[in-house]
Amino acid sequence: LLRFFSNNPLTRTILRMAYSPRKDLSVEVFGKRYKHPFGLAAGMDKNAVSLRGWEATGLAFIEIGGVTQHKQDGNPKPRMFRADKTQALVNRMGFNNQGSEQISENLERHFKKYGSPSVPLWVNLGKSKLTPNEDAHLDYATTMKLLWPFTDVFVVNVSSPNTPNLRELQHDE
Repeated sequence: LLRFFSNNPLTRTILRMAYSPRKDLSVEVFGKRYKHPFGLAAGMDKNAVSLRGWEATGLAFIEIGGVTQHKQDGNPKPRMFRADKTQALVNRMGFNNQGSEQISENLERHFKKYGSPSVPLWVNLGKSKLTPNEDAHLDYATTMKLLWPFTDVFVVNVSSPNTPNLRELQHDE
């Protein structure tokens, strides 16, 4: 729905008016000035298909992904559900995404048609499940190289409990 509404100039303007920040909360992060400290976290737009919509909601940055080198379907469904007893939301998505090559094409198409987003674009890099940990650096590097022309900030994700053995990459070596 967000992508649909943001493609219409009238509804995109309504989104901007409804969600535009009313106070100056600007911050500087990584040498770049942001309108405020609120942005889109990874997981909401894994494949970079609603960039204009996220911009229209007044966010200070957009983080897409997690993007892996290879396309992944993610974990079996249900991947997200409520644990009513503890009032928690359980996320077991498993880095479901179209893969870095397709996402690079999505971004290229967006940039050619609309230009770069008016807010910084962050990319959350994930490791493909099929890539062994000893080749993780190649997996991350391939995705980074493909998405480099479009990205302001990269976030390297080594903490997802949904990718087998991923947390082993948190050690210094």
